[in-house]
Amino acid sequence: MDKERKLIDLVSPLLPRSKFQINGLFQSDSEIVQEFGGFTLFNIDEFSSEDHFRENDGFSLGWNMAVGAISDIYATGGKPVYYLHSLTVDKNWEEEYITEIVKGVSKALEKSSVSFLGGDLEVSDQWRYTATVIGRAEKPVMRSGAKSGDSVFMTGKIGKGNIEAFLKIFSDRTIVSKISEFLPLKLPLRVEESDLISKFATSCIDTSDGVFNGINTIAEMSKCGFCIEKLPFLKGASVISKLSKLSKLLLFFGEAGEYELLFTVPKNRLEQFLQEAKNYDFNYLGKITTGRKELKYKEKTYNLENFSLRARDFEKVKDYISEVSKWVEKES
Repeated sequence: MDKERKLIDLVSPLLPRSKFQINGLFQSDSEIVQEFGGFTLFNIDEFSSEDHFRENDGFSLGWNMAVGAISDIYATGGKPVYYLHSLTVDKNWEEEYITEIVKGVSKALEKSSVSFLGGDLEVSDQWRYTATVIGRAEKPVMRSGAKSGDSVFMTGKIGKGNIEAFLKIFSDRTIVSKISEFLPLKLPLRVEESDLISKFATSCIDTSDGVFNGINTIAEMSKCGFCIEKLPFLKGASVISKLSKLSKLLLFFGEAGEYELLFTVPKNRLEQFLQEAKNYDFNYLGKITTGRKELKYKEKTYNLENFSLRARDFEKVKDYISEVSKWVEKES
């Protein structure tokens, strides 16, 4: 059971919606309002220690949170324009560390040509960060436009977000702490790629909840199935798999955000897309189908129709990891 989605379904009907809003619940990464001869996009995201970003480097933490918020605008085929945030700092943080976080946020805004409007700053026992991003789009891209025969692509490779979470969750292991020192993480900011995606994509979502959840959401919103044929893992995925004694498939199923863009391209435009995309880091995953949801991996076909494990339904992350591992082992 997806508790978060159930709660959203519960409270959303109680709130008044604009007649100019064109997207329904879960239909797009950003809220889309048609006005002034175009479309305005709105997104709000909150981050905390529960997102499992390592906190040893303030600059990277600030960068990653800003990129995470901005990526929803890119996934909706738009350009981010304005940015606001609310930063609740941990009372034990040093001023230098707080400054580095803000510098990281600022660098991400600078690279994406976004203006900072203002926000709020507080102090508490636990840190939290909330970002609001406003963007513009000429032709919004939703999660619900995929059709059978479309090819599934994503920017970058699979594993970055879940490897980051692994390094934090298992930081008490000596070997993991040593690896962390030499494996910094900065989430990618897909500014140029988003232009090309908005030109060709029939649907798009960012992988803030992992790659499987991304493609599964597109399939659900588009009322279709899919067949994943390739999993482009990061080079370090095999090392992490051996250290953790966990299947690499957990990097596909895991919900730690990678914030890559996952999208579909129609068959009649595929050749043109591939021609224009040859200088970018796009990776083919599979096809949208009219059949069931499935994954082909190492000569094994996994029926994903019965995979319903969600991290938010578990009190402890390690329990969630254990259950996903059991499912993979059972199906292998």
